[in-house]
Amino acid sequence: DINQNSKALPLVNQLIHLVISDAYLYLSPTNNDLLSPIDYVCSYIKNHYMEDIELDDLSSIAHLNKNYLVRQFKNSFGISPIAYLIKIRMEYAKKLLTESNMPIKTIATHCGYKDPSFFNFYFKKTFNISPASYRKAQQTDSQYDTIEI
Repeated sequence: DINQNSKALPLVNQLIHLVISDAYLYLSPTNNDLLSPIDYVCSYIKNHYMEDIELDDLSSIAHLNKNYLVRQFKNSFGISPIAYLIKIRMEYAKKLLTESNMPIKTIATHCGYKDPSFFNFYFKKTFNISPASYRKAQQTDSQYDTIEI
């Protein structure tokens, strides 16, 4: 039963999200024509953050020069496309650390990091706390949330 397996539910939700996102992105070309290349890259990152994405890939899907893409993306979002990718990955990591009991190594993989040490580095750099410490703090906070007086 999927509701009894805490590891299965986030994976099924992620799979459903990917299927719907891909259907929207790839089966609705008229909608994609309305997106600017920068908005399309942003949407692509949000829907494919768990994959191995490089700046060359993003410039290719946007049909833009890498340098131009970075300048335009920074003008629109204030950060580079790769910094935006890391931001999206880190927000998802926080969610998985809070809502699941998956090992941190598995969470790193689900967030697009093949090497857990890179995941730990970026998490700590982003939030000034290690993933393990963040999870422990969230579990401690949730224990206090459920106490009834």
